[in-house]
Amino acid sequence: MMEPPEGSLTYPDPYAFLTGDGCWLPALTSLTLDDAVDPETGEIIGRYDPDALAYHTHDGKASAPGHLLVMVQARNPYPKERIVLTTRLKSAHNPEVNRNDATIAVTALLEVCKRFPQLQRSFIGIVYDMALSAKDFDRLLEAGLIPVSKVPLTSNSEVACDNLGQHDFKTKDGQTVSLIVTAVNGMPCITVTDTDGIAYYQPLRLVQVKETKRTKRPQFSTRRAIPENPFVPEHLIGAETRIRHTRTNKERDAGDSRSKALRIFAEADKQFNEIAPRRNDSESTNNDKKSRMWNRRCRTLRHESVEFNAISYQIHVLITALHAYCNRTGADMTQWFGQHQVPTEENREARRRELAA
Repeated sequence: MMEPPEGSLTYPDPYAFLTGDGCWLPALTSLTLDDAVDPETGEIIGRYDPDALAYHTHDGKASAPGHLLVMVQARNPYPKERIVLTTRLKSAHNPEVNRNDATIAVTALLEVCKRFPQLQRSFIGIVYDMALSAKDFDRLLEAGLIPVSKVPLTSNSEVACDNLGQHDFKTKDGQTVSLIVTAVNGMPCITVTDTDGIAYYQPLRLVQVKETKRTKRPQFSTRRAIPENPFVPEHLIGAETRIRHTRTNKERDAGDSRSKALRIFAEADKQFNEIAPRRNDSESTNNDKKSRMWNRRCRTLRHESVEFNAISYQIHVLITALHAYCNRTGADMTQWFGQHQVPTEENREARRRELAA
């Protein structure tokens, strides 16, 4: 039921991107084990969820203990046609308790793609927040999916930079010039100097995104050009080079990654500003999920029960999307709904006459 992606890798359709996010589900009660048990007598004095995680902090504020629900979703550009591809629940006693939500989302997505290869061909990549680490970024690239996310600051709260080494630039007159390229906040840059001799980074303009499959793993690269700038030498304006984004076997073995500071669609690229707002759809899904919870809290205790509720929500969203798609396109949905007809004014009136007779 998903619409085939439009556009190209260089100018993709935003709806060809999946979205993912973590949603904090407060536990049924606000008590922890320490609060629920009398320290002197061991008497249980209140209800608590033994599988709930510790207090989740946001902006320095503590909330109730709970569970972290991670969802990856897709949608058509039409109302109610959103589907949740996979859900994972992070609780105190499951194997993923020490992983962040982005790592859980990537693992779950890759498992779905492995099980349903035809599904992956419907999407170009996934939009996520800055929880997406360089390691997970590389896992997605090597699976043939383009991640779109901002580059987090370094541990010193500085903009991430990475020297990508010498690159050969082909000028418009056919000459080859070797220049050092540095990744700065996701954007490949060269160094130029102004009239006062002060050096600064000049971002390179995105020309093309290319994927090759000549090896076991997909290889992504971008073609970038030197834009026109008063401080760029005239013979270098328009010169192009290829930037590799997928790590080599040597980098993989050494634990190195260009993705710490490099992006296919950097925050300064116009494509980023068109694709990144897709993540708002995940926020909308999270809010919808919580709005269906009594007092915006889990209705049950223990991991298994909360997980069952999350899967039930996933099925609810899928059925809603199937109905909306059927109503819009008239597609044959009998394999899911039998001979059910989407209610219309005509068949409602026919039903009224039938009942009246």
